[in-house]
Amino acid sequence: MILSVDTSGRFASSAAISGQGKLIAVKSGSPEKQHSQVILSLCIELLKEQGLELKDMNTFAVAAGPGSYTGLRVGIATVKAIAYALKKSCIGVSTLLALAYSVPAEGYICSLIHARQGVSYGALFSSYDGILTRITADKVLTFAETATLLKRYEYEEITFTGDGAEAFLSSDSFSGVTARYSSKEPFAAAVAAAADIYEPMRPQELQAVYLQ
Repeated sequence: MILSVDTSGRFASSAAISGQGKLIAVKSGSPEKQHSQVILSLCIELLKEQGLELKDMNTFAVAAGPGSYTGLRVGIATVKAIAYALKKSCIGVSTLLALAYSVPAEGYICSLIHARQGVSYGALFSSYDGILTRITADKVLTFAETATLLKRYEYEEITFTGDGAEAFLSSDSFSGVTARYSSKEPFAAAVAAAADIYEPMRPQELQAVYLQ
């Protein structure tokens, strides 16, 4: 079984348990509290509700970035500490990939996370017949660069997701494609879904992804 955690966003922490490619349970913390105040107790509460303990997990997965610098550090530090103590493996999941997994629609998916004014962390994916395929690597993109990337898909419908999507869609750079908007941030259930495509690693190998 895998315990997945997400502290990459600006709001609530979350944790999920999965096994054999299926989600078993998920739990979110209070958005009014900092990630560091809730994530470990949230994991323990979730496991207890399922009659499980940390030691019952085979692997620990975490949203590894890009995203909030402080949030990423909290989640990764928590997972590394647990995995070290229990001599278990870790998985670091791209937050942009997790965002794409959180979108139920088929077709093209553009994940955008706010970096700074006029700039996002972004990646493009496609989803057909339940299979998610990465089209681009995770990148730092200005709004103009995002528009250029999407121009080749101007006759396609694209679903945008992430906290950077709304700003891009309302900017002067956006035009030429039919857009749908999914407001979900990365969360632990999506991290759990994405974790299945990664190879587990040792705790000391787990690092945050800070794109420049």
